[in-house]
Amino acid sequence: MGTVWLWICLVIQVSWTFPMHFRKHNGLTLLRNKVESPGDPNNFIKISRTEHHLKERMDTFLEIIGGRRSNRQDILKYHRAQCTYMSQPWTRSQDIIYQQDPSAMFLFRVFTGPLRPTFPHQNLFRYMSRIYRCCKLGFTCKRVKGLQGTWARGAGKKEVEFSIDSEIINLSILRAELHLEVSLRSNQLSVVPVLTAKGVTFSSFTELRSDHGMDLALDVMFLLQMLKETDTEEMMNEEVTELSLALHCFHNELPVPCHLYGVSLLHPPFLALQYE
Repeated sequence: MGTVWLWICLVIQVSWTFPMHFRKHNGLTLLRNKVESPGDPNNFIKISRTEHHLKERMDTFLEIIGGRRSNRQDILKYHRAQCTYMSQPWTRSQDIIYQQDPSAMFLFRVFTGPLRPTFPHQNLFRYMSRIYRCCKLGFTCKRVKGLQGTWARGAGKKEVEFSIDSEIINLSILRAELHLEVSLRSNQLSVVPVLTAKGVTFSSFTELRSDHGMDLALDVMFLLQMLKETDTEEMMNEEVTELSLALHCFHNELPVPCHLYGVSLLHPPFLALQYE
């Protein structure tokens, strides 16, 4: 029975792929020196049809599920905003003065070698459903693979582990994102994530706020390039690459300790890879 379950998990992990495409936008205002990149040809979702056509398709969808006209319009507005948000280019932050000792620190371990079966969590399910809905509404979509991370045992949700095999590394990856779901206690709080790998820091990310938290997506294309450089033809031995994640918190543009505002990771992060 254990062997059967192992194979089921392996199939789910390997085949967790949709013909879809995704992108996000960062709305931070406290970072005065932020720079938006030009339109990225590798955006996960691209607007390919006219606004009128998208509205017709959404209206049809809302007619099917029913509801009053005012409610349908609110739902239409919400889904349009979600899909438009996912088509925005990166925002890159420059010259940010970080706290010297950020209170929210996490360790990420990426294991390369034989694939470890991992069942997707609800945040990855929601992400794929969101993309699928936008694709059904007429946005141009391409292939996306989701790789679920897991909490390391005994680390108190401070360490996350990923498993990537040579088949994934050798894909023609166009875009790679690390997705974090962060809890918040204040709408005035902004969170800046900073990844560090081999002494180099990376902080290109996007943000989507909700009532009690935010979804952060970090550009981790550098990680895939790093793994590709160390990849061998036969990855029989498991190798580990470590990264540190620091969350820097700002309230009304002033640095504050993250723990005072309940900042934590709600679910194990996941990777989203867009490939040819």
